[in-house]
Amino acid sequence: SETISIAGTGGTQAPIRIIGYKTTRGDNPTGTSRPTIAHGAVSLGLGANIDIYNLQVTTSGATGIDAGSAGKVVNCKLINSSTTADRNAITTAIDGLVLNCEVISYRGDGISSGNIVNIIANYIHDSNIGIVSTTTAAECYINNIIDSCVTYAIYINTAHTGSIIINSNTLYGSENTTGTGINLITGITDVRILNNIIYGFTTGVSHADTQTVGYDDYNDYFNNDTDVTNWTKGGNDQALDPTFTSVAQVTGTTATYAGSTLTDAAASFSNVVDNQDFVLIVSGTGLTTTNCQYLITSHTAT
Repeated sequence: SETISIAGTGGTQAPIRIIGYKTTRGDNPTGTSRPTIAHGAVSLGLGANIDIYNLQVTTSGATGIDAGSAGKVVNCKLINSSTTADRNAITTAIDGLVLNCEVISYRGDGISSGNIVNIIANYIHDSNIGIVSTTTAAECYINNIIDSCVTYAIYINTAHTGSIIINSNTLYGSENTTGTGINLITGITDVRILNNIIYGFTTGVSHADTQTVGYDDYNDYFNNDTDVTNWTKGGNDQALDPTFTSVAQVTGTTATYAGSTLTDAAASFSNVVDNQDFVLIVSGTGLTTTNCQYLITSHTAT
């Protein structure tokens, strides 16, 4: 019932490593084979140079893993299921790495990114915000899938003195468009957006300032209400349907609920996958919040 905080630190050439295994040490489990740390309403705080591999971490606390400087989070699944806004699945510090992870935060940020962090090849989904950058240093977001986030897929909310590389990501809102793909606050300049798919957003890329210092090219903008606001597209940008497979959206408008069961007799949920698919509640009588994600844990056709 208490937050775990490891104040000790590893060495720069000898980091501390916490490594999950299924049967024998070093078997590098994936998916549900990874051991689970169920934190309840608390968090796991790590000192500098502590690396986490091959774990599942569930929490409803302020953050799932609060990584220290130069910490690595690799091949992990992190879920923050809190119904309180602005809680994180992962918080990173300077020189951090998040690699090959699945990340979900129902009401908050999948990853809250610190200084000079590399976020590479992750599946970040069904959060309020996929990645939020809160520092001024250079960062790289490469080869991630960020989908079905309510407000932003990527949010750069601090004016940076270093460059930001957003390269080779798939950013997906929804079939009927939701939120903003990349949102940039005032004062941000050195952003490089290259070779991404930006699909299904109310606005694909939105900048608070009218400026041309940032760079954009070789992206595919498709099925957005507005591709860009205060942002200049590149000469090699495309508008081609990426023809995603295994992507579907069911929309209902007359649902009722009792306890934890939501029923919409006018829509078919036959293809929903339990413990994988989410429902987004846009609004409703009796709700204390709107735009809420919920994991579907069991269901009938309606």
